[in-house]
Amino acid sequence: MTTAYWIAVVLAGVGLLTMAALALSLGLRLRRLARDAGSVRAGISAATGPITAAVAAGRARRGTPDR
Repeated sequence: MTTAYWIAVVLAGVGLLTMAALALSLGLRLRRLARDAGSVRAGISAATGPITAAVAAGRARRGTPDR
């Protein structure tokens, strides 16, 4: 085997290891974002609950247009 072949093999290996490391890092970051989004979603639901109830009560009145 020639030197160029081994250089290509080494570069391909380094590329694969780099891709695996980046994929692992991205996966951990996405998991953290999903966890944070869940807590944000719960906070938004708690904050908008009274508004949603008021809108539902307004729609329940007779003669109120349903928008």
